[in-house]
Amino acid sequence: MRTIKQIIFGVFLISLVSSCNDKDIIEPTTPTVPTTPLAIGDSYQGGTIFYLDGTGQHGLIVAPKDDYNLILPGATRSFDFYVSGVTGNVGTQLQKVNFTITHQDVFNLRVKLKAPNGIIIQLAYNAVTVHGPNYTNTTIQTGFPTMTGISPPFTGTYSPDQAFSNLSSSTASGKWSIIIVNESTTYTAELINSTVTFNTINFPVIMKPWNNGSNILTTSTGTVIGTGQANTTSIISYQGNGGYAAKECNDLDISGYTDWYLPSINELTEMYNQRANISGINTSAYYWSSSQVNATNAYRKLFSSGTNSSVSKSTMCCVRAIRSF
Repeated sequence: MRTIKQIIFGVFLISLVSSCNDKDIIEPTTPTVPTTPLAIGDSYQGGTIFYLDGTGQHGLIVAPKDDYNLILPGATRSFDFYVSGVTGNVGTQLQKVNFTITHQDVFNLRVKLKAPNGIIIQLAYNAVTVHGPNYTNTTIQTGFPTMTGISPPFTGTYSPDQAFSNLSSSTASGKWSIIIVNESTTYTAELINSTVTFNTINFPVIMKPWNNGSNILTTSTGTVIGTGQANTTSIISYQGNGGYAAKECNDLDISGYTDWYLPSINELTEMYNQRANISGINTSAYYWSSSQVNATNAYRKLFSSGTNSSVSKSTMCCVRAIRSF
């Protein structure tokens, strides 16, 4: 006799009915959001909050139905959830998707993500070239290796079959769906859990030159961790006002914090090492450091490989501010 299973979904400010009488999800007519801040372990809408990013909530949806999360041979299932409170279009706010799915041969399993505007991208299938069982705590995120040539079970972080950017024009708030297509004629699949992570900090993604149009030799030569603030101060003292990388960082006011600066090259290296845990990072872009090479060049880092390079200060690169605390 099969025991009761649970399905969990991680979503931003979730709203989804927690029980149903058959295999189909019953959708609420009006998604609701918490009216008071929630903490890890609090209950909400039949689920339990398991992650807080400081500005939004992600939580568990519990569906205590014996066959709720099964995908029978030859069947397609859509598991729906709501996102609320994220303004504007998706843009770069969609960060990653994580799931655990049991199946004897995931070579025959398609995993897709559907945005509120109806556009669907395939997360995993095309790159799967080896037969074997299970997606186990599998994360799909831009900028990581594909699944090609790797033997299941897939545990780790992999690039999606189709780019997240295909969904960028959709509104972020609304009904999202994880879609699983079981092409096997023999094996049943089971969705154990899935989480979808959004950047709810709304950190600006900007591209700027390093200088203000003048190739001036500054004293911003620090490279080690802890020198970014002094570098930034030096750059601004020489370059003055304008729309360049260090000044953009220095002038930021986010959530009441105004002590932002452009990271040194070694601080940028640490950010690269922790890129999977930083919201809003473009893992295929170049980012400026505050570390000067000479009067005309400064260091930047490519976030797809971690490679440093010295380029003209007039080059347009991405900018990400940091602060020490």
